[in-house]
Amino acid sequence: MSKAKRRVVGAGLPRTGTSSLAFALEILGYDRVLHSHCGNALSDLVCPDADALELQKQSGVSLEELTSSWDATLDSPTADFYAEMSELFPGSAVILTVRDSDQQWWASWYRTLGVFFGSDWRGRLLRLFLWMDWGSHERNDMISHFTHLWRSKYGSYGPDIHTHHNLEVQRRISPERLLVFNVKQGWEPLCRFLGEDVPLRPFPRM
Repeated sequence: MSKAKRRVVGAGLPRTGTSSLAFALEILGYDRVLHSHCGNALSDLVCPDADALELQKQSGVSLEELTSSWDATLDSPTADFYAEMSELFPGSAVILTVRDSDQQWWASWYRTLGVFFGSDWRGRLLRLFLWMDWGSHERNDMISHFTHLWRSKYGSYGPDIHTHHNLEVQRRISPERLLVFNVKQGWEPLCRFLGEDVPLRPFPRM
């Protein structure tokens, strides 16, 4: 990554356009973009909302060691550590990806991943199938922890998680370091925030 580029810390929830943002950053010249679970020790976290000390206990290395070699980190599990990472890398730019509405985010989350975490018959049935599948106990543990932690953190498990999370990020990160970004806005706000020229190619839609 060029020294002129600012490290990017993603703070957006899953299913908020983080894949499109990852591809956009690569187009802008970010060489090492860590998106979601991509083969480092963070992938082994059972508890996705663990704090930095718990992460070090589970993985044996610090959050800084796990993330310092990346130019940008997006989506869970790294986004769960956005506040700690913004302190570890004080010159970083924090990008909070958002959807148009809580309902739009929830529909996208629930039809892809969220159904596994639900308390309705579909969620319970899917978790039962995972439990019956040999070797799926770790996935069941992750689902259990995710459900418990989101409910305890946000007070519910539903569309309003989107608003609660976004407001929390905006309270914790200073405005001059934070871009609240809907990927449908395209290149202009992103490039202005990062100090980059707008590419000639269309903004990626993943």
